[in-house]
Formats: sequence, structure tokens, C-alpha cells
Amino acid sequence: MASTVKREVKRRRGAARRTLARACVGVCVSAFVIVIARHRDGIDVEGALDEGGGGWRLDRFVFGRGSAREVAPEVARAPATYETRDASTGFAPDGGPREYGNIHRVSCGSDAALTGFRFDVQSDGDENKSVRNAYACVEAKNDDGLAFGGANDARETTQGPSGSKWHGRDSYDNLNEHAVDCLDAFLSGWYLKQWSKSMSIVYECTTGRSTPRRDACETLESASVVLDVEAISSLAPATVSCPQEHALTAFKFNGNAFEFTCCPRPQL
Repeated sequence: MASTVKREVKRRRGAARRTLARACVGVCVSAFVIVIARHRDGIDVEGALDEGGGGWRLDRFVFGRGSAREVAPEVARAPATYETRDASTGFAPDGGPREYGNIHRVSCGSDAALTGFRFDVQSDGDENKSVRNAYACVEAKNDDGLAFGGANDARETTQGPSGSKWHGRDSYDNLNEHAVDCLDAFLSGWYLKQWSKSMSIVYECTTGRSTPRRDACETLESASVVLDVEAISSLAPATVSCPQEHALTAFKFNGNAFEFTCCPRPQL
């Protein structure tokens, strides 16, 4: 009987020592994890203590900076909008295609379209005029380039003489032969290209969405002018301007005025 009691006491003491050893190992591991985590990114230990058993539960540690309940709020994305802006080329001497050509480049850039342009003139006398192109653009913001496209399609009218031989190939006699037309796309820029005795109009069309309502496009006409074929300044009264929420798709000088087409811009 006595020997049986001794064996039971010995067994219980062994079990107690093993339980104590496991508890010590658990505490050491928990402490090690806490130290490493704090030195690395920080740790949220609040609530990691197992209230039921009094021990540490590793499955309740949250690594990272700050508590799991302090998740950074999602940054709201700015809504897509249209913004208008005005720009202009620099003033340069008045004259024919050789003076005006290649210098004045109307350009709205990517994800933007042209809504109008005009010829501004400044002068200190009839013999000292200078000209620039002022223009307006509509630009899509926060739409990832979907409206007008991130890149533009370069095109060119048919090359022809830069005026008649009677004016030394430096006149606008043939300007009405150059039609700029982006069809269902929008115009984003243009300039008169002149070289040797020839000229053309180089222009860029958008590559994003087409006009949503072709049936709502409007063909308009600028004020009439008396063209001086040797002076681009004579086009100053012929302002091209689209209505609100429209952008330019085509234009052509008909000899007396600019005919131009404006279409509804894409929906954002």
C-alpha cells in the first residue's frame, strides 16, 4: 500500500514538472516574439492575453504599425471633371506662310481637345504688325486618359503650293484647299507647315472616346473677312469658338470665313 502511494506521488510530481516546463517555454516564446516584433514594425499586444487561461495567445498578435482597429481610411478618389484653359503662341511678325508657318503651333496636349482659336494682332503702325494664335482647350481630369486619350493621332492635309507664283509662293491664295477633319474624334492641335514653295496643315486628333452624339454636332461659320493673301493678320476677325460642352472636330477656310464643326464632348 505504501509503495503504491509513493509511486502516485512521484507520478504527479513528474506531471507537474512537465506542465511547468511547457508553461515556461510558452512564456519565453511569447516574450521573444514580442521583442522581435517591437524592434521590427511594432506590435499590438492589447487583447493578446488570453483572459480565460491567463496565458499568451499568439494568434491574437497583430503585426504592423498600430492597432488592427486603427486601419487607415481609404483615400477617396477625386471625381473626373472637365477643366478649361486658355493658351497662346508667342507674337511673331505678320506676313505670308513663310513668316507665319511653322512658328505658331496650337496644342492642347494629351487628354484634351480644342474648343476655339483666333488670330491676335498687335501693332505700332501699319508696317510693324505682329500676330499670335490664342486658343482654348478643354481638359479631362482624373479620368486616366479615357475621354480624349493619352496620345494623339498626327495627320496632315494634302501638300500644295504656299501661294501663287505671282506672290513668290508666299501667300494664302490656296489656304481654302486645306480641310482639317478629325471625323468622330476631336481636334487637339494644329499648325501651318511651310517649306520651300509648299505648305500643308499638320494637325492632331484625339484617340479616346468619340463624340457621344454625332446628330448633335453643329457646323458653324466665323465672321467674314477680306483676306489679304500676304498678311495672316487679316484673319483676325474670324474667331472660331465652340458652344459650351462642345469641342472642335473640323475646320476649313472657305475664302471668306472659317467653317468649323463642334460636337458634344465625351461623358465622364
